[in-house]
Amino acid sequence: MGIELDREVSDTRGMVYGRTTVGLVPVPLTGRRTLDNTNKLFRGVDIVANPNNTTNVYVGLSTVSISDGMPLRPGFSISLPIDDPSFVWVAAEDDGQQVAWIGV
Repeated sequence: MGIELDREVSDTRGMVYGRTTVGLVPVPLTGRRTLDNTNKLFRGVDIVANPNNTTNVYVGLSTVSISDGMPLRPGFSISLPIDDPSFVWVAAEDDGQQVAWIGV
């Protein structure tokens, strides 16, 4: 009477996380580990805007801006099914906003 798990279970060697402070100039997600070609994420990245932010943050690629990024209100989150968080950049309406993120 055991429990069978799908191969979708990822071990902690593939987990990365961090907090990124953001403003008008787009910045990449910054975190605790650097992934390489042999160590990619399996499930994707979850990003949450700090609930204490005073403005929206915007998620996109390296050219993201407040006029074309995916807006996140303070306390809101988004999940992206990607294998490398370095492709995700964030910008905000004002300096000093934060996002926290985790990828598995």
